[in-house]
Amino acid sequence: MGRLVWVCVVVPLVVLSGCSRHGKAEATPEKFAGDWVLDRSFGVSAPEGLTQNVRAGGDRLEIQSHCTRQVDHRYVLILAGLTTPELVIDTTGRSSSVQAGPFVIRYMSGWQKGRVVTYWSTSSFMGTSYHGTWQRSVSDDGATQVVDIDTTASDGQVSRARLIFRRVRRVS
Repeated sequence: MGRLVWVCVVVPLVVLSGCSRHGKAEATPEKFAGDWVLDRSFGVSAPEGLTQNVRAGGDRLEIQSHCTRQVDHRYVLILAGLTTPELVIDTTGRSSSVQAGPFVIRYMSGWQKGRVVTYWSTSSFMGTSYHGTWQRSVSDDGATQVVDIDTTASDGQVSRARLIFRRVRRVS
């Protein structure tokens, strides 16, 4: 009986933990660390001169965003949370919140297939609220970061956008 428990329980646990570590080695917060400048955007008029400084440590990404000027206020809601001066993402699934204009954004993040996926929702303001996802990934060569944004308004309107950042400085 003792040997059966060893083979059926202990061996699969060791194999799974090894696979989990192996998968995470490819996608770590450190891969995102550095200075990024917006290169292109699709589906949204992004703020002029958008840059992000990403610091990584443990299971966290600390993102400081700056822009020289907002260009199209009609589309800023899809970027709420991504253009806040500071956003801290805990990749362990821990819930967090941040103020973005009149909204409080509640969010939690985790790893999915080498991407940091953040599920978020806003408080209601003037009868409207939003929810969606931000999916961040870095190219294999580390030169490009893509942020895919999916947003759904409480009235059912869906918006999608993609931001492509170019790395200007890597932080070790």
